[in-house]
Amino acid sequence: MDNNSSNHKWVEVYNVVPNPLNPRKDHSVKSEELQKIISNRGWEEGVTAYKQNQVYVILSGHRRWYAAREMGIKQIPLFIVERPKSKQEEVERIAALQQAKVDWTVYEWAKFTYECWLHYGKPPVWKLAEVVSFRKLTLQRYLRIIQYFDREEIEEGLEDRQLSIDTLTEIITWMKKCKKYNPQLTERLGESYIRQIMVKKALNKKVSRNTLSGDFFVENATEDQLMDFLVIAAKSLVQAQSEIQQQGKEESLSFNTVTRKMKYMVKDLNNIHPKSQKDWENYEKTVLNLESVLQEAKANMK
Repeated sequence: MDNNSSNHKWVEVYNVVPNPLNPRKDHSVKSEELQKIISNRGWEEGVTAYKQNQVYVILSGHRRWYAAREMGIKQIPLFIVERPKSKQEEVERIAALQQAKVDWTVYEWAKFTYECWLHYGKPPVWKLAEVVSFRKLTLQRYLRIIQYFDREEIEEGLEDRQLSIDTLTEIITWMKKCKKYNPQLTERLGESYIRQIMVKKALNKKVSRNTLSGDFFVENATEDQLMDFLVIAAKSLVQAQSEIQQQGKEESLSFNTVTRKMKYMVKDLNNIHPKSQKDWENYEKTVLNLESVLQEAKANMK
């Protein structure tokens, strides 16, 4: 890098410090690769930083700064920018700089999004989207995942692409259904234990986004069937679904199964508040359909 602009300056590496708002805690990721690039090509762009007291705080380029330190380099090139006027502005600028780079893992982006959300006082997602320039759906998923899973459960899987945001989102939905339809088992095993099992099954390709989406097994399985699926590591969700389908062909619905499902249907219907004539028509149609299903279930129990 050779630039005489006043915005560019070679600075002693020990006078450059990492930004505490940067979500990446391990700056050694791919450090050897970056060291080779610096050694072979030199500095193609400087580390972006601003001056604070006697040091320069990094906004972008933490891993290059770390690699230089590991190589024993005494000075590194900085692209010096104006100091942010507030923490809010600082996190906005970190996000803007990073979006042009493949520097953070999916988990780090999710963590950064969550910290921004907290910093801004937990605003509506649409408002946060204006700050970090993400789609609202992406932000919603990031926030749900960070709040639901422990870091050690998912970080490595996301980095290695063995896990995806979509799969983790579906696991959260599946867990809610498990708690709704099998509250006794959820209480007995503990939600944390079941969550860890589901993440492990995702890592081992025993569940996926597609099999979790719209899964009927969790809604219809008995406590014993669900227990078998969870504790038998080799059993996939597809296998569990197949087994319950086969059983459904061989046996009619039990009275308890019907009443339990109807109980939750009625509860859900009570939470519906139609606001237009069309909504009322759809609501009435749904109730009539449920009555028809109930009559058919009663006939099957005879």
